[in-house]
Amino acid sequence: MNFTLPGKARPFFKTVTERTPKYLMFDSWYLCALIGLRERTLGAKEELEDEYFIDHYPEDFKAQADFLAGLLIDAELDRNRINVDDKASVEREMILLLDPSRTTGLSESGVEILNRYAVGGFAKLEDAMLPPANVEDLLVKYAELWGGQD
Repeated sequence: MNFTLPGKARPFFKTVTERTPKYLMFDSWYLCALIGLRERTLGAKEELEDEYFIDHYPEDFKAQADFLAGLLIDAELDRNRINVDDKASVEREMILLLDPSRTTGLSESGVEILNRYAVGGFAKLEDAMLPPANVEDLLVKYAELWGGQD
């Protein structure tokens, strides 16, 4: 499995994608994933699109690979109630989520779980705002959601 959008995300972000040449579909996925990771909200695998849209980090996101892996590990340790002092359990979780031989640095399971966090984050985003008309509106509403304001 590679990076896959939540099933309803593509039409939600369609106007922004069409009107902003530098806006990538990965930007949408990234925004959803960050909210899901922050909220520790996993969505259902069945709510993902059937096909992945990219199998690697876009150039502008390559520097974020370790950051995303760290957030994923932190979220999964928290969600699975693993004590960070239990080194064996932490190591098992890291082995489950990471695979340094892959371009993303994430295992198949790690990418799948991260995609499910994107589904959970998209649900939160969809509840908080209408489909954005432009990237400026998206970023303002996203910042309000991130800051806890509506």
